[in-house]
Amino acid sequence: MYTLEQLQVFTDMPFLVFVKDEELKYVWGNKCFLDLVGFGSLDELVGRKDHDLIWSGYADTLNENDRLAMSGGKPVNITESSDIPGKGTVGGRVCKFPAIVDGKRCLMGVALLLDE
Repeated sequence: MYTLEQLQVFTDMPFLVFVKDEELKYVWGNKCFLDLVGFGSLDELVGRKDHDLIWSGYADTLNENDRLAMSGGKPVNITESSDIPGKGTVGGRVCKFPAIVDGKRCLMGVALLLDE
């Protein structure tokens, strides 16, 4: 069980960290994640879905992987990639897993970019 406050330890880490709620809406992302999606603040991310972000064309696949991790109840380790405007194809090794954040069932993800 985590709180959003506890996740602040990941804010400046050099890998992507994100949290989505059960509806797959973003509730948190670290600075590396915000930089990748082109947002200057967390407020720009919260409440959005993958269909709202720069990789909207890959949203269905990303969400399928999210649901797999949420329903399986254990970590899912996969490689995901998408085309990012101005950056080309960006891929990363991603670990997605269910977690309780601020008392709510969520999906957490941690990713290390392979290409940029």
